[in-house]
Parts: sequence; C-alpha cells; structure tokens
Amino acid sequence: MQVIDKIISNFTSNKSLYIGEKVTMSEHMIQTAMLAEKAKCDDNLICSSLLHDYGHFILENPNELVELNIAGQHENIGYEYLKSFFKKEIVEPIKYHVLAKRYLANDKKYFDLLSEASKTSLELQGGVLSRQECTKFEAQEYNAEAQKMAALLYVAVQACAIPGALLINFFIDKFDRVVALAISMAIAATGYLYLGFIDDVTGYEMYFGVGLLGLGEIFANISAISLIGTVAPAKARGAVIGGFSFFGAVGIFLVAGIGGQIFDSIGPTAPFTLVGIANLGLLTLALLLLFVERRKNKN
Repeated sequence: MQVIDKIISNFTSNKSLYIGEKVTMSEHMIQTAMLAEKAKCDDNLICSSLLHDYGHFILENPNELVELNIAGQHENIGYEYLKSFFKKEIVEPIKYHVLAKRYLANDKKYFDLLSEASKTSLELQGGVLSRQECTKFEAQEYNAEAQKMAALLYVAVQACAIPGALLINFFIDKFDRVVALAISMAIAATGYLYLGFIDDVTGYEMYFGVGLLGLGEIFANISAISLIGTVAPAKARGAVIGGFSFFGAVGIFLVAGIGGQIFDSIGPTAPFTLVGIANLGLLTLALLLLFVERRKNKN
C-alpha cells in the first residue's frame, strides 16, 4: 500500500503543466487512462496508461534518482521504478510507449493529430522510427503475441467455415434457398453484433464470436451464389455471378475503409456493430422476399 499512497500523493500534488500543454502531468495521465477505458482496453493497459509518464514525477525529484540508481529517459525511469511493484503486463507498455509513439508517427493521420508540443517532444525523443527500427519494434514480444492471437482467430474462423460449407448445402437442399440466405444473415448478424459488445478481445468469448462470423459468412456466400444460380437466366448466369463477385469485392473495400474510420473515431468494436446492423437489414429484405414469394404462391 505504501507505493499506492505515494503514487496518489504524486498525482494530487503535481501542478506542473505537461510539456507546454494546457493540462498538468497528472491530468494528462488521467486523460490517457480514461481514453483507454473508453476504448474498452483491459485493466492492465488502463493501468499502464495511467502510469505511462510516471517517470516524470521521479525526474522532478533528483535525489530519488540517485537513491534508486536509475538512469535513462522518463519511460525507462518509470519502468525501472514501477517494475518492482507491478506485473509485467502493466510495466512493459510503460517502457515502450515512447517507441510506440515514434512508430505510430509514420502514419500521417496519427502525426497530424499530435499537438505542436507533442511534435516537439517527438523530435527530442528521436523522431519518427526508420523502416529498420519499425521492423525491430514489430518484433517485440507484445507485437508477436498480437500477431499470434490474430492468427489463432483466423484459424477459428476457418475451422468453422470449412464444416459450415458442408452444412449449408444441407439447408439449401432441405429448405428454400431464400430461407438458407435468411439463416445465413441471421448467424452473421449475431456474430458481428456479439463482437460489438465484447470488452476483452483477448478472452475466449472472442473465439465464439469469430466462429459465428465464419459460419455466417460462408453460409451467406454459398447461399447467395446458389440463389443466383437458380433465378438468373441461363444465358446471363455467368455475368450475374461475376457481377455478384465484383460488387462483393467493392463492398469489402468500402467497408474496410469506412470501418477503419469508425474504429478511430468511435471505438474498436464500432465496425462490428455497423456490419451487424447491415446484416440485419439484409435479413429483413430476405424475410420480406420470402413473405412476398409465399403470398404469390397462395394466390
């Protein structure tokens, strides 16, 4: 508890402005933690965000630097001090947060969002990382773990999609093709909307969501092509299927671009919610088509 009391004391007593900004160092770190919480980051990263500039507090006390035998920049100073009290998942991001900023500054959109004071500190910290430095940074343990998780999620999608391709054929043969398409849209919508409400993307519930996506997407693709093959005129069938594939690719391109903008402006789960709503719209159209078709058959 002694270190917690000390951290609280540092936050409450610090009144110095953050490198020329209109907020104090304490306010800056609290804002960062609030943004991490808003982005639904896990507790470890929220804590890292709160303490990421803690080294500046120690730098204000030179005697403590001597007593602790700590040298280096503020991120290393904070890391060396805090690692004795907090677990690796909290202190490692503190150690690398300056490198992360220099890495992200390669993205013009990110760079343009930096304040003038932040751009000045970026230059003092070594400037934008070179291509070789970016490659080295990407090889860090946490990047490797993120890539490993992404690969596992991709495997989970494919593990559900492959048997799903066989399963949907049963539905197509057993039921109406429009019914099969409606089922596909329902599964895909459930998967996307489910992912839109997940707080911890590293948890097991993520695999359930991407599994539903794998099923829903493969169901929808096969059902749609099967439906087109049934209703399209024989002479134009190839052109219709080609058009379907073309506009599908255009849709992926547009959704990826729009999704990226929504990811940055609203939050990381927002694109899933958007696509889930779109799938609900297609589900509604499929059900409406079923209603109209069956009404015609009755008449």
